[in-house]
Amino acid sequence: YGNVLVDNGDFAAGIAHLDQARLLDPALVALQVDLAWARWSAGDEAQGLAQMRSLAAAHPQLATIHDYLAGMALAQGDLAGFLKATTDLARVSQDTAGQEQARRLAAALDQSEAAMVDLLLAETVAEASYGDRGELVWPVYIAGMVGQRADLLRLLEMADQRKEVWG
Repeated sequence: YGNVLVDNGDFAAGIAHLDQARLLDPALVALQVDLAWARWSAGDEAQGLAQMRSLAAAHPQLATIHDYLAGMALAQGDLAGFLKATTDLARVSQDTAGQEQARRLAAALDQSEAAMVDLLLAETVAEASYGDRGELVWPVYIAGMVGQRADLLRLLEMADQRKEVWG
């Protein structure tokens, strides 16, 4: 429930629920990860990121950590950090398609950050249209975080035409 509240912007109540759950099982790594993400999402980015990195060092096989680290890196405009976290997520998840995408993104980043962003946007929009992701929320997030205003507006218009409703 705390995660749902945090994901919908009710940070204080969400963190309170996660803290309450942590009292029941303080050693549960998944709760520690969720709390780090919640703190980062609520604006305590330094503490949330430091906790997530510490958890990644202690539990490198937990996929959720790498997923969150990818989002955090992208929000900071750290494309190399995003690529590392995405690569780690694909490796830990044994996701061959994700590993191949990480290789393509690495090759694009070798050309330029703009080439990587263009490829990432194109692939995530394609996933929303034909793949596992049915909504444009992830490509919209990417466009917003990397400052691609024209792409952001285009994707928001597409999402509106598709009548997408996000949490």
